[in-house]
Amino acid sequence: MSNDVWRGNRVNIEYPDTKRDDVVNDYHGVKVEDPYRWLEDPSKPEVQKWIDKQNDLTESILSSYPGRDRVRERTTELIKHESVSGLVIRESPEGIRLFYMYKHPDFNQPILCYQDGEDGKRIELVNPLTMNHNGSISIDCFFPSWNGRYVVYGISESGSEDSALHIIDLSIDECLSEVIPRTRWARVAWNRENTGFYYTRYPLPGTVSEDQMYFFKHAYYHQLNTNYEDDPKVFGEGRNPTELPSFYTNPKNDWILVIAWRWNSADIYLTRSVQNYELIPLIESDSDISWANLTKDSVFLLIFQNAKNGRILKFNLDDFEDSDYTTEGIEFVEEGNYAIDLGMESTDGYLIYSILKNASNEIIIHDKNTGALIDRIEFPTPTTVSSLTTCPMTQKIYLTVSTYTYPDSIQTYSNGRYVPFFAPEINLESNNLKVEQVWYKSKGGTNVPMFLVSAKKTNQSRSTQVLIRGYGSGGISYTPMFFPEYMIWLEKGGILAIPSIRGGSEFGEEWHENGSRAFKQNTFDDFIAAIEWLHTNGYG
Repeated sequence: MSNDVWRGNRVNIEYPDTKRDDVVNDYHGVKVEDPYRWLEDPSKPEVQKWIDKQNDLTESILSSYPGRDRVRERTTELIKHESVSGLVIRESPEGIRLFYMYKHPDFNQPILCYQDGEDGKRIELVNPLTMNHNGSISIDCFFPSWNGRYVVYGISESGSEDSALHIIDLSIDECLSEVIPRTRWARVAWNRENTGFYYTRYPLPGTVSEDQMYFFKHAYYHQLNTNYEDDPKVFGEGRNPTELPSFYTNPKNDWILVIAWRWNSADIYLTRSVQNYELIPLIESDSDISWANLTKDSVFLLIFQNAKNGRILKFNLDDFEDSDYTTEGIEFVEEGNYAIDLGMESTDGYLIYSILKNASNEIIIHDKNTGALIDRIEFPTPTTVSSLTTCPMTQKIYLTVSTYTYPDSIQTYSNGRYVPFFAPEINLESNNLKVEQVWYKSKGGTNVPMFLVSAKKTNQSRSTQVLIRGYGSGGISYTPMFFPEYMIWLEKGGILAIPSIRGGSEFGEEWHENGSRAFKQNTFDDFIAAIEWLHTNGYG
C-alpha cells in the first residue's frame, strides 16, 4: 500500500476507528453536537491508544518513502542557519552599540549578544545554554539602557514564558543582585538618567487568589540596587484586570508614554512623573487598537478610529506645557488606500512606518517636522518587514525583512542606499525560484490575491503538484515568509499557492471584518475559489 501512495496511485487506507459519543450542547437554544469531545483529554488510556494507532499508521507510510532520509537532510540543512533578531541600537561612549539575539545553527536557544559598531566583534552577553545544557531555559526579552551600559533581560524555563527579570552591568560584566519575578511578557522602559526603569509584572504570590494570578498586570518603577518588593506601583490600579500596560520613554526628554493594551483596543496617555502624575489622554477607545511613538519633541499617534486603514496624528510636546493644552493633535498622515502596519519608528529628522500593499510591505519615510514625503522603499519581490529599528547617531534605518525565497535578513537604509547588515548563509539558489501574484474572484465577486511560488524551471501543467495554504483569521496578515519545510517541494517541481483570504488584515481592518463572525463563510469561500482558479487555469 505505502509504495502505491508514493507513486501517486489511489489506495484505500484503513484508518483507526474513531468512536462517536452522543454529546449535544445547548447554546441559547441552538443544539451543537460534539461527538469527539472524548479526544480532548490525552491523559485517558483510550485517547492515548487512539493516538498510538494514528502514529503507527503515519509511520508505516512515511517510513516506506525511498527519499525520506534525503528530505530530512535537506530540510535540516535549510532550517539550521544563523539568525539575528530583536535588534536594538543604543548610543554608548564607544559609538553605537548594537544588541540582538543571535541563533547559532547548532544551538537550541538564541544567545543575547552585543557589538560596538556595525563592524565590531560579536560579544556573548547571556547564553542560556550555560545555565542548562538541555536547552530548556530561554531568553524571553531584553531591554538595554539608553547609554548601553545595562541590560534588563527575562529568562524562563520549559517554554513557560514566566520570566524573571535580571540586570547585567556591561561595565563590569556582572549581574546585579536583584531579580524580579512574575514578569511574563514584560515591557521595560529606562529612565533618562539610566538609574532605573519602569516595568510590568503580574501579582506576587499571596497577594491575590490563585485564579487571579494572571490578571492585574500592573506597571512599577525599579531603582537599580534596591529591593523590587519596595518598587512603587505607577499604573494599573483600578483598571481593567485583563489590560497589558506598556511604558515608553525617550532619552531626550522626561515624558513617559503609556499604552494600556486590551484584546482589541487600547488607551494611550502621556505623563511627566510617576509621583502624583497626571495622565494626559491622547486616545481612549474600547473598540480600536492604536499605537504611538515618542520622539524628543513630539508624539506620533497611529489610530484606526474612523479610519480602517489608519491615520497618524502629531502632538508637539511643548503644547502640553500650557495649562489650556488640547489633545486633538495635528493630522500628519491621512488615511490612504493601503493599511498602515502597527508600529512606527523615528529619527531626529524622519518618521518611518510600513504599509501593506497587496499583502506585501512597503516602507514610507516622512520629514518629521514638515510631513513631506521623503522616500518610499519598494522591494523587488513580495516582502514582509517584521521590524523597524533606527540609529540615533547615524540616522540609519534597519529593516528586518523576509521573503518566500530567503530567510530573515537585516538591511540598512540611509540617504537612498540600501545595504545588507546581516544575511544568513544558506545553501539555496534563491535566483532559481520565482514568486508571482495572481488575482481571482471569490464568491460574491470580491477580488482576492494569491502568491504562487515555484522553481523557474517548473512547468505549469495538470501533472504539476500544487500545495495550497491560507490563514484568514484573527486579523493576522499572512504576508511573505520563508518556509524551509517547503523548499524541497519547490525543488522537486511543486508549486506553493498562498491566497490572501479574508479574515486577515492584508487589506486593513475591513478585510479582517469581512472574514469574521457573521462573515466567516467568506474565509472558506475565498479558499475554495483559489482552488477553483488553479484548476481552471491548468494548475494541478
